[in-house]
Amino acid sequence: MSMKALQPIYLCLLIISMINGACSSGDKSKPSASFYLDSNHIKQFDKINIIDESTGGNNITYLIEGGRYHIHQEVIRFLEPNHYTVTQVIINSQGEDRYSVEVDVDIPKSYYTLDNQQYTITTNAFWKTRSDGSKYVAILDQDSSQNHPNFIKLFPDLKNGALIGTYTYSDSGETDTYDLGFLYNYTGNNYDWTTNGDGGDVLSIELIYEDPLDDSYNAYDIYIELFHLNYGKWDFIGNQWVSAGHKTFTLSYRGIISQ
Repeated sequence: MSMKALQPIYLCLLIISMINGACSSGDKSKPSASFYLDSNHIKQFDKINIIDESTGGNNITYLIEGGRYHIHQEVIRFLEPNHYTVTQVIINSQGEDRYSVEVDVDIPKSYYTLDNQQYTITTNAFWKTRSDGSKYVAILDQDSSQNHPNFIKLFPDLKNGALIGTYTYSDSGETDTYDLGFLYNYTGNNYDWTTNGDGGDVLSIELIYEDPLDDSYNAYDIYIELFHLNYGKWDFIGNQWVSAGHKTFTLSYRGIISQ
C-alpha cells in the first residue's frame, strides 16, 4: 500500500492583527521582518512555533508554500513531507518588509521490532473490517529481506465508539482492552507463522492532529512498549495451537489511518 496522497494547498494567508489591527499614521520608519521556527529538525505533524522577531509592524501575514499545513496563533503543523517556504510579510504606514525561511519536512519515523530487530514502517495504517462487521487497525508492511509483507492487526475495544485511549491486553474482548495479531511473510491465505497472543504492555492511541475539515487526515501516535508473541500455527486437523516459541514485539507508529 502506498502512502495516501494528500491534496496540496500551495498558498494561503494568515493575518495576525498586531496592536489595534490597523496601520498607524505615526509610524516613522519602514518595518523590519524577522522570525524563526523553534525546531531545525521538523517532521510531518510536529507542532512548530513561530518565534516573531519583527519590529515596527502593525499587521503580519504569513505566506506558506509547499504543501498542506495547519496554522493557528503562530503554531504550524506541516501535514506533508515536503519542502516548504514560510514568508513573513510585515506592514505599517511607511511600507512593508518580507523575510522567508526554507523548511524541509521529513516523514516521521515509524517502526516495529521483533526480538530487537527493527523494521521501518513505510505505509499508512488502515482500517479493516472483520466478517462480523467490527473494525480493526491494520499495518501491512514489507521488509527488504522478505518476499512478502508482515501483517500487524490491532483490535482495540471500540464498543464506546472512541478510538483514542489506553487499552490493556486481553483476548476475550472486555471493555477498554485490545488484542493483537501478527502474520509473518503474509500472502493472503498463507504465512510463515502467526501469533496466539500471550500478553504485553498497554496499547496507547493518541490523536496528535485533528483536521478541521476531513477526519481522514487525522494523525495518531500508536504505541506498544513491549508485547510477548506466542508464535506458531494453528493445526486445523488436530484442532489445536502448535507453538514454535516466543518473540518480543514493540510498535511505534505516527501517521494517519486510511479508510
